[in-house]
Amino acid sequence: MPNNVPPHRPQPEASSAQRKYMLELAIADKPLFILDERELKRDTASYTAQTLKEWREEQGPDAPLAFIIGQDSLLTFPTWHDYENHSGQHSPDRLPTPRLPA
Repeated sequence: MPNNVPPHRPQPEASSAQRKYMLELAIADKPLFILDERELKRDTASYTAQTLKEWREEQGPDAPLAFIIGQDSLLTFPTWHDYENHSGQHSPDRLPTPRLPA
Protein backbone atom coordinates (compact mmCIF):
# COMPACT_ATOMS: atom_id res chain seq x y z
CA MET A 1 0.00 0.00 0.00
CA PRO A 2 2.21 2.81 -1.22
CA ASN A 3 1.45 6.25 0.11
CA ASN A 4 1.48 9.34 -2.13
CA VAL A 5 2.10 11.79 0.75
CA PRO A 6 3.72 9.99 3.70
CA PRO A 7 2.88 11.95 6.86
CA HIS A 8 5.60 10.44 9.09
CA ARG A 9 8.71 10.76 6.93
CA PRO A 10 10.16 12.76 4.04
CA GLN A 11 8.99 11.95 0.54
CA PRO A 12 10.84 8.81 -0.68
CA GLU A 13 13.36 9.11 -3.49
CA ALA A 14 11.36 6.68 -5.61
CA SER A 15 8.28 8.25 -7.17
CA SER A 16 4.80 6.99 -6.37
CA ALA A 17 4.66 5.29 -9.77
CA GLN A 18 8.01 3.59 -9.16
CA ARG A 19 6.98 2.35 -5.71
CA LYS A 20 3.71 1.04 -7.13
CA TYR A 21 5.61 -0.81 -9.87
CA MET A 22 8.01 -2.36 -7.33
CA LEU A 23 5.06 -3.66 -5.33
CA GLU A 24 3.37 -5.00 -8.47
CA LEU A 25 6.54 -6.96 -9.25
CA ALA A 26 6.82 -8.20 -5.66
CA ILE A 27 3.29 -9.63 -5.57
CA ALA A 28 2.89 -10.67 -9.21
CA ASP A 29 3.09 -14.38 -8.36
CA LYS A 30 1.17 -14.11 -5.09
CA PRO A 31 -2.56 -14.30 -5.90
CA LEU A 32 -3.62 -13.78 -2.28
CA PHE A 33 -1.98 -10.34 -2.20
CA ILE A 34 -3.62 -7.22 -3.58
CA LEU A 35 -2.20 -3.78 -4.18
CA ASP A 36 -4.51 -1.15 -2.78
CA GLU A 37 -3.99 2.18 -4.54
CA ARG A 38 -6.30 4.38 -2.47
CA GLU A 39 -3.43 6.11 -0.64
CA LEU A 40 -1.64 6.77 -3.94
CA LYS A 41 -4.72 8.56 -5.25
CA ARG A 42 -4.92 10.98 -2.32
CA ASP A 43 -3.19 14.34 -2.66
CA THR A 44 -3.06 14.78 1.09
CA ALA A 45 -1.44 12.81 3.88
CA SER A 46 -2.88 9.32 4.28
CA TYR A 47 -2.95 7.43 7.53
CA THR A 48 -2.74 3.64 7.67
CA ALA A 49 -5.19 3.53 10.57
CA GLN A 50 -7.88 5.17 8.43
CA THR A 51 -7.17 2.93 5.44
CA LEU A 52 -7.34 -0.22 7.59
CA LYS A 53 -10.63 1.00 9.03
CA GLU A 54 -11.97 1.49 5.49
CA TRP A 55 -10.84 -2.02 4.51
CA ARG A 56 -12.49 -3.53 7.57
CA GLU A 57 -15.76 -1.72 6.80
CA GLU A 58 -15.64 -2.91 3.17
CA GLN A 59 -14.71 -6.53 3.94
CA GLY A 60 -16.74 -7.04 7.11
CA PRO A 61 -15.73 -7.88 10.67
CA ASP A 62 -14.97 -11.57 10.05
CA ALA A 63 -12.91 -11.30 6.85
CA PRO A 64 -9.23 -12.17 7.29
CA LEU A 65 -6.95 -9.19 6.84
CA ALA A 66 -3.21 -9.11 7.36
CA PHE A 67 -1.13 -5.94 7.34
CA ILE A 68 2.49 -6.62 6.39
CA ILE A 69 4.97 -4.01 7.55
CA GLY A 70 8.68 -3.82 6.87
CA GLN A 71 11.04 -3.94 9.80
CA ASP A 72 12.25 -0.42 9.01
CA SER A 73 8.70 0.92 9.30
CA LEU A 74 8.03 -1.13 12.39
CA LEU A 75 10.78 0.78 14.20
CA THR A 76 8.78 4.02 13.87
CA PHE A 77 5.36 2.40 14.22
CA PRO A 78 4.64 3.88 17.70
CA THR A 79 4.90 7.35 16.14
CA TRP A 80 2.22 6.63 13.53
CA HIS A 81 -1.18 8.30 13.75
CA ASP A 82 -3.60 6.22 15.86
CA TYR A 83 -1.18 3.28 15.91
CA GLU A 84 -2.70 1.79 19.07
CA ASN A 85 -5.92 0.99 17.18
CA HIS A 86 -4.22 -0.93 14.36
CA SER A 87 -4.38 -4.29 16.09
CA GLY A 88 -8.16 -4.35 16.08
CA GLN A 89 -8.28 -4.05 12.29
CA HIS A 90 -5.89 -6.81 11.18
CA SER A 91 -3.43 -9.45 12.22
CA PRO A 92 0.06 -7.92 12.39
CA ASP A 93 2.85 -9.40 10.31
CA ARG A 94 6.44 -8.18 10.13
CA LEU A 95 8.97 -8.87 7.45
CA PRO A 96 12.67 -8.06 7.57
CA THR A 97 13.66 -5.40 5.07
CA PRO A 98 16.47 -6.63 2.84
CA ARG A 99 19.48 -4.40 2.30
CA LEU A 100 20.09 -4.34 -1.42
CA PRO A 101 22.76 -2.46 -3.37
CA ALA A 102 21.47 0.59 -5.20
